Amino acid sequence: MGECVPQNRTDNRASRLVIAFAILVNLAVIASSAVTLVLLRDQETDMWRRQLSNLSLVLAENTAQTMFSAYVVLDDISESVREQAITDPASLRKVMGTPQIHQMLRERISGLPQLDVATIVAVNGDVINFSRAYPIPAINVADRDYFQSHLQNPKLGDFISKPVQNKGNGKWVFYISRRLNDRHGQFIGLVLVGISVEVFSNFFEKIGVNLGAGAALNLYRRDFTQMTRWPHVDDAIGQRNLSGASYDIVEKQKKTNDVMYINSVRFADKRQASRLVATRVVDRFPLIVSIAVTEDLFLAGWRKTAVLVVALTVTSLAA
Repeated sequence: MGECVPQNRTDNRASRLVIAFAILVNLAVIASSAVTLVLLRDQETDMWRRQLSNLSLVLAENTAQTMFSAYVVLDDISESVREQAITDPASLRKVMGTPQIHQMLRERISGLPQLDVATIVAVNGDVINFSRAYPIPAINVADRDYFQSHLQNPKLGDFISKPVQNKGNGKWVFYISRRLNDRHGQFIGLVLVGISVEVFSNFFEKIGVNLGAGAALNLYRRDFTQMTRWPHVDDAIGQRNLSGASYDIVEKQKKTNDVMYINSVRFADKRQASRLVATRVVDRFPLIVSIAVTEDLFLAGWRKTAVLVVALTVTSLAA
């Protein structure tokens, strides 16, 4: 007679097979969910990279247009000075210090709200004439970075200054300056056009608000001096940021634009944050724009999806 296998041994073997199969199914569900979450995170991050790159292009083009209008005014005023055939510092004061020149300066910047002031400066730093008021109050700018830079370097060319606060209204302004020489190439003064930082800040705010909490937009001079930012932080304006993603992209990687993930202390508020930073050099001008969004912002949509995926996974495991 054949050997009879006990019923309970058969049942145990079947139970073990069912349990093993259930474990494999559960592991497959967990693995599938994990892969799905990773792929969704990568897709969300890539989407933000493209969006930030496009926005940085918009930011750079807007900045270039503002700067171009300022340079047109600078060219016009410089040409007006040259047409006077001024030969020395004394004649610059005499010819360019009149009410007619004051009116000319006002007309040159009228209709351009981004331009705060147009100014002609003497060889010793005295303001000879400007568009704000006439008669001209006693103002000397010999200590400003643009004056000292032109004084010390005759071949400097046009110079973009650090932002400074207007003593009257507290608003931030930076200057594009051009050296004036006599016919022998000797320094006799400067022409300045002041650009209101507010025009950039207002545009940055519109973009930042649309992006959401956790966004920051920056404008740097080519040496990474902070010209303005949104949200505004007074203590950061005029300071050099040599530790951020923008410095890494432009100086270390020698790129004109890129989007970089970084986890470091933020320059403006000194807080640690993981973020995506899109950086772009402004075409034709020594300026750099950047847009940063924190991980909390650019992964907010993914985290909502992740909660749903985890809930479905837990339900499947329980079943």
